[in-house]
Amino acid sequence: MTCYTHDVLWHKGRTCAQYDIERQTTEGATRDTIDRETKPCPKCHIRIFKSDGCSHMTCANTGCGHQFCWLCGADYKHILSHGNNYHEKTYELY
Repeated sequence: MTCYTHDVLWHKGRTCAQYDIERQTTEGATRDTIDRETKPCPKCHIRIFKSDGCSHMTCANTGCGHQFCWLCGADYKHILSHGNNYHEKTYELY
């Protein structure tokens, strides 16, 4: 689930107004930036930053190396083997 007001994953347990108040603290602002600029690897859940390039991501966590789509989170092994219909159905390349 996503909060479209803040462009982050849903701020579970907090309303948008509560989230706005939290973002005004240093810790809250840091968390907000991390939420907006990174995503967790679907396999190991380490946060990953995408600087540029295509949506084909490879987790840099030592021992993980999971390949996934940045936009929909689908496993790229299946996409490369079987085609774009392995993207999530909500993704435009499906």
